[in-house]
Amino acid sequence: MIHDPAEWLADWLQTDMGGDREGISAFITGLTGGGRPDRRVGNLYAASVTDEGLVLENIMQDDWPPVVVPAAQALAALTVGQV
Repeated sequence: MIHDPAEWLADWLQTDMGGDREGISAFITGLTGGGRPDRRVGNLYAASVTDEGLVLENIMQDDWPPVVVPAAQALAALTVGQV
């Protein structure tokens, strides 16, 4: 199974973060060096911020390893549409 960070990121944004401006802002803050949000469990993913970037865990598939989305890639996706 290939776990593509871009695919997971797009899916996470759609399934777990749609319309959640506060959550998106918290992840942007964490990825830009501010306070990191607590690990957040959504509909399909658990998400957290580490030194490596945004970590996504598929909570429906316990045997799949987490995917790390590099901070720059995560920020680019999170800031689309943000003002």
